[in-house]
Amino acid sequence: MKKFLLVLALIVPMLAFTGCGGDDEPDNPNKPDEPKITTQTLAGVWENGDKFISFTVDGFYCAYLADNFIASGAYSISNDVVKCNNVYYGTELSLSVSNIDAKNIKGKVNYVDFDGKPTEINVNFNKSDKTPTPKENILIGKSYSSLGAYTDGSGMFDDVYDFNLFNSATITRTKKSGLKDSKIKNLHYIYLAPNLYYQQFKPKTAGLSSFYNKCDNGEVIKEEVTISNGQITDID
Repeated sequence: MKKFLLVLALIVPMLAFTGCGGDDEPDNPNKPDEPKITTQTLAGVWENGDKFISFTVDGFYCAYLADNFIASGAYSISNDVVKCNNVYYGTELSLSVSNIDAKNIKGKVNYVDFDGKPTEINVNFNKSDKTPTPKENILIGKSYSSLGAYTDGSGMFDDVYDFNLFNSATITRTKKSGLKDSKIKNLHYIYLAPNLYYQQFKPKTAGLSSFYNKCDNGEVIKEEVTISNGQITDID
């Protein structure tokens, strides 16, 4: 009996030690949370109505989020926050993702609007089958000429779009008859095929002209671009 009790006294602590060990890893309070988003899960065009945000897998985005707000540039991911550089205005846009799956993304977007006001909006976008726009979009380096007539009957004019960079372009209007003159305005644009979205700005030296009517107010104008054989054949 004494031998049995002695053996039992040796076995019980061993069983207790084994039971405490378990198979589960101990909690590590310093272990970072697994991110919900990666460039692979984020890549695509997410939209709701005519508003959208497009992400490429190699770190470029463009967005049309309000009637007076477009943006484009590089983005980076930190846990559940996508930080986007708004290159044209030198500001930052951030998307805090609350949920993302193969079909839908939800969260909050913070950005500085056209008037310089910090703005926060809720987004609930569905993934479309559209192709995200790369930084080197198909419009860069191309021009398009459109012939029109002045409403006052003073003659014809030629509007020439010149796409210089991934986010900036110009429209130059040249009068074709009578006293010839030229006017130019600057465009801040993004492109998501087949549509062009842009804001207009007049030069500081510009005079009064109906050509500048929609300049400097932040309004985003949407036009459809037709491309054939690598060239712009229509903007309407």
